[in-house]
Amino acid sequence: MVCLAAAVHAQTRPADQEPAEQYLRLQQRLVESFRVRRYDQAESIARKIIELAPNRAEGPYNLACALARQGKTDEALAALADAVRLGYGDPEHMEGDADLASVRGNRRFEELLKQAGENQAKAPFEQGKPMAGFRTIEDMPPGGLRYRLRLSEQATKDKPHRLVVWLHPGGGSGNDAAERLAPALARQGYALLVLTRKSFAGWSEADARKLLDKTLPHVAQVEGLDARRPVLLGYSAGGQMALELWREDAGRFGGVILDAAYPIDMEQYARGKLAVMPLPQSPAVRTTPIFVLVGAEDDGSKLWQSAARSWREAQVPLTLHIVPNGRHQWLFGREQVALLETWLGEVAKGQLPAGASDPKPTSRGGSGAPGERAGQQ
Repeated sequence: MVCLAAAVHAQTRPADQEPAEQYLRLQQRLVESFRVRRYDQAESIARKIIELAPNRAEGPYNLACALARQGKTDEALAALADAVRLGYGDPEHMEGDADLASVRGNRRFEELLKQAGENQAKAPFEQGKPMAGFRTIEDMPPGGLRYRLRLSEQATKDKPHRLVVWLHPGGGSGNDAAERLAPALARQGYALLVLTRKSFAGWSEADARKLLDKTLPHVAQVEGLDARRPVLLGYSAGGQMALELWREDAGRFGGVILDAAYPIDMEQYARGKLAVMPLPQSPAVRTTPIFVLVGAEDDGSKLWQSAARSWREAQVPLTLHIVPNGRHQWLFGREQVALLETWLGEVAKGQLPAGASDPKPTSRGGSGAPGERAGQQ
């Protein structure tokens, strides 16, 4: 099964907000149905997701998983064929997916597996333009995700730069916006990694595993780069994925940077309740700094202010900046970039940023949503 991690659009146009939130709730209900092995229920939810987002491959893929679990082989293969037709291109995940065990070995499955591989091979990737003062490295690690690394020419084997990993929003890569931050990151001794070939509709568990287990070890071989404990930078759905990865293993990361992403308890949200996610039990949450930008007119700001009280009592080093007039949007304006540079400089020195407990409003930041399409997260 593959399921998107999505953000919640708060205070967007109602016409956009309702389907986006409905999609997220259905995804969370789908995850829960698979967890408790209610595959008939998962089938029903997957069909509703397909009605809501008929052009996304994830819907029919998840439907195929639910049908295969119920022994409905012909229907499962038909749904899987729909997913491949819509561009599904992750043969490694498909081949190892336990939910598809009952159809694996079927000749039609093998044909679809081959077609998924062809989709993967044909998938376009974004080629970056040269950036003055940077080494630009484009590569495709075996079993991983195609990437582009922006590493300052000032970085050396003896004085390596640390790594910031961009986690894109739903609906597009957002790489242009992220790469505009590269000079600011480099000034503080950081390189930037962006992904250039994957489904930018959202994030799946398989995407995360490819990034962490295959892509990052490959990137770590670049001379002049220290890829240990990378800093995650996520916007919207990418920010939600960053929070999930932090919650799973906070000690694996040197920090987390979030723009328009929220500390939502997804299990409660699936039941229609909005609550702050519970903190991980790991002591690493007290040593992994978090930098947050959220718009004052975004309902997520209230959730962050609530989280700030309880998280700081638990000694989480949270730096919260509320941007006046900001909504669910890209919030990195000139002042916010300067604040980020200060934060990164302290993190690079091994310090917990001073002022982590002082959430002061900043001036209005950037605008728009890099990579996002209306109604998506």
